[in-house]
Amino acid sequence: MTELQVHAPPAGIAPAPDANRAFLAYLEGARGFFGLLICVLHVWYRLSILRPLSFPLPEHLAVLGHSFVGMFIVMSGYVLGLPVAKNGQRLRGGLTTFATRRARRILPAYYGALAIAIPISLFVLARSHEAVTLRWIKSSLLHLLMLHNFSNGLIETIDSPMWSVAVECDIYVLFPLVLIPLARRFGFVPMIVVGFVLGLVPTLVGALRGQFEHYALSESCFWYIGLFALGYAAANFSVDGRPHVVRRLKHWPWNRWTLIFTILVLVAVVNSKPNELWHGSLWLTDLCAGLAISAQFMADAQARANGKLTWFERFLLLRPLLFLGTFSYSFYLVNFPVIDAFASFVGPNWSIAQVFAAGTASILAALVVAYALYRVLERPFLTAYRRRGDAASLRSHRPAAATGD
Repeated sequence: MTELQVHAPPAGIAPAPDANRAFLAYLEGARGFFGLLICVLHVWYRLSILRPLSFPLPEHLAVLGHSFVGMFIVMSGYVLGLPVAKNGQRLRGGLTTFATRRARRILPAYYGALAIAIPISLFVLARSHEAVTLRWIKSSLLHLLMLHNFSNGLIETIDSPMWSVAVECDIYVLFPLVLIPLARRFGFVPMIVVGFVLGLVPTLVGALRGQFEHYALSESCFWYIGLFALGYAAANFSVDGRPHVVRRLKHWPWNRWTLIFTILVLVAVVNSKPNELWHGSLWLTDLCAGLAISAQFMADAQARANGKLTWFERFLLLRPLLFLGTFSYSFYLVNFPVIDAFASFVGPNWSIAQVFAAGTASILAALVVAYALYRVLERPFLTAYRRRGDAASLRSHRPAAATGD
């Protein structure tokens, strides 16, 4: 047993009525902020292809953007872990309810975005005078089945950001079947270790074969299982009421650890090389990014326990970020296809100013399309508690309580 052992309520004692419905508004702001940064990097990527000399894309930016995606996975583990931790490490309503809620939360917007991305992909092919190939048809089918993350060659086709959604859905299967039982039986440190071991098996096999780029499943980043576990563990530590855990939460130097891991991420980003842009080579950078954001969440919980707010939480409670966070999932799904559509109109004689204007317009258009997708196929499937929580967070800068995802 580890000292981060799960602390379940005594047998026969039910949790408080709404104790398992904890959600912090600033996490929506975090999703909005990091989602916007990822979109800007996507635009810069397209501009670097259109005008490589005027808009060079340093490999460092690509590595940094990948770290932001890893932070999303940690946030997901934290948000989903809060209600589980508050419910004695039990899924509220059981496995079937959890699976149903996840499917309602993820799939409608996913397939709505795919219905937008596939026609745009066909349109871009037509604009570039390329034919629809068997590879494109195969990619479309794998995206419909959400299995494209198991193909290195197709994982970033049709709609590039969708690869991480497929990986996250795989994690949702492991969360109740593997991670929660491990945490309940052995504690969180063994659970995190097992999560990273499971996720790094493809990387280890590739290394043993002397393959450091395109080994099997190298692009899938299954070490996100460990990042999700980090978020889940941080959520438990944030709400564990045992005296010795509360003391650690209040007095350990979480801010200092956040700074240390952030510096490690920046060092890795600055020292990245072009041959390290494959997903499979970024696991250590992602691990440092996951530890940094997890430590920040602990610093935020520490400040709240002492009646304060960190600068990080105050910044993410800005209303524009909170608003963007409400539809950040839809924005993440559709921004790349919309950017591609705009890029297909850029001609060889366009000036740098025109190309930059097209990139800016693509961000604005992606926001409009994403918000429409959110209203039609995302918001109707949110829980009533979540919708009320989003509305409350936009009316107040104070941390708001609502449901998890």
